[in-house]
Amino acid sequence: MSKIAGAMAALGVVAGLGVAALPMASYAAESAPVTIRATVDSSIAVTTNEQSVVDLGTVNGSNAGQNTIKVTVSGSVAKYNLGVIDEDDNNDMVWKDAAGTDQSDATKTATTISSITGSDLTGGWGFRKNNDHTTASAWAAVPVYTTATVDNLAQNAELTDGKQDTIVEFGVDITGLTTLKNGLYEDDVIFVATAGA
Repeated sequence: MSKIAGAMAALGVVAGLGVAALPMASYAAESAPVTIRATVDSSIAVTTNEQSVVDLGTVNGSNAGQNTIKVTVSGSVAKYNLGVIDEDDNNDMVWKDAAGTDQSDATKTATTISSITGSDLTGGWGFRKNNDHTTASAWAAVPVYTTATVDNLAQNAELTDGKQDTIVEFGVDITGLTTLKNGLYEDDVIFVATAGA
């Protein structure tokens, strides 16, 4: 090999090493941004299947009234609590006029039906879960409005397949309430669902 050819070969090796030794920053850079995402969904909902009134029918001293409503809890939580509370701080059924205006008087003896707890509803109104006739206090008074967790229908229950139905029965019996005025008596309640533990 001639001295020129040897020098050229040596320059080629040095030149090649020089290219290989260049920092990566000297090349054109490309990037591929990626977003890491996780969705937290602890949602829960309660519906009454578009039923807005539970009509207990026409009652008198010898004829009680009862009716049911299906309450559905749905969501992505594993467990849930379900309760019913009064819409305000008065859980009486109140006499209404034809326009639906509250007509209770100051004494309330002739214009309200109290919400009571017991084995029967004599002289009052209340609710029970799933037509429960097994306990002495199967009927329960509707508690007044609260912001605390209410679980008088389901306590830390499993939410199977994201949906669970509960049948709630309401009833009224005016036996012994001889001074009640004739007419419509109503009260508004709220079903409340919260995530369980």
